[in-house]
Amino acid sequence: MDYVYKIAPPAFSRRASAGNQARPGSCCIARRHQRTAHESGVRGHCGLLRVARAGRTTTRIYAAPLIPGVDDQVKIGVRHAFGSPLLRIGALKAYADGSLGSSTAYFFEPFSSQPVNRGLLSDEMHPISLMRDRMMKADAAGLQICTHAIGDQGISIILDLYSEVVKAHGRE
Repeated sequence: MDYVYKIAPPAFSRRASAGNQARPGSCCIARRHQRTAHESGVRGHCGLLRVARAGRTTTRIYAAPLIPGVDDQVKIGVRHAFGSPLLRIGALKAYADGSLGSSTAYFFEPFSSQPVNRGLLSDEMHPISLMRDRMMKADAAGLQICTHAIGDQGISIILDLYSEVVKAHGRE
């Protein structure tokens, strides 16, 4: 972790907009000869768009808003790789469960150190039919779906949902 702290830019203010944060992040990435960044679960991608239009970034950004906003993305016509050479939107980020460190990844069997805890499904997975509907809408609109799933049961549920999407819309 020392290496990460050594090269990471200073922590950003929570009050700053995404657009104000893109420039320092872009400069940090450019110093390391990287030219592309993926931002999953982005909020405030309009600020990123303003930065890209103003030419204040040297980094290509691929932003993926959260899947609960699928209706908004579909309504404005966002599709896979929608945008400019410096800012693209066209994926949606979904969360199936939590993490191992917080014991919230969703497993079939309980954690060995916590015999009554099998983890948790994320809020956006309740009910699972709502996540299915969101995934169906996203896929039908040509949006990529990027899903965080850590526990074996969380992964299993997501794979079942993906199978339903493929069955309904076919593969591309």
